Amino acid sequence: MPLYPEDRLVLSGEPEQLIQAETFLALRDLEEDYAEEEQFGIAEIPLAADSPLIGRSLAQAKFRETYRVTAISIHRGEQQITSPAKDEVLKSGDRLIITGKAAVVQELQKRGTL
Repeated sequence: MPLYPEDRLVLSGEPEQLIQAETFLALRDLEEDYAEEEQFGIAEIPLAADSPLIGRSLAQAKFRETYRVTAISIHRGEQQITSPAKDEVLKSGDRLIITGKAAVVQELQKRGTL
């Protein structure tokens, strides 16, 4: 798949791998060129034990519309579900890897859980 100017690239992997990729792509230098509102963030946020999301799919929960971020992965115990389908049902103990505008991601991180 070709990349085009102004495409956004989301990488997933172990922390060491992501550091290597960041260095390779020279993203640290590019980050300063973007206005804060254009920057994207990524975070892992666990579901609360009593979360209303448990037992609902991402589509049923209208996850993207409600939280204004995209769930790009779900950590479920030792299992990692990359690029979860919209019909993926969320379970107790799930940890969601989310991405979106940096300010929105930071806001959700402050909540601690979903």
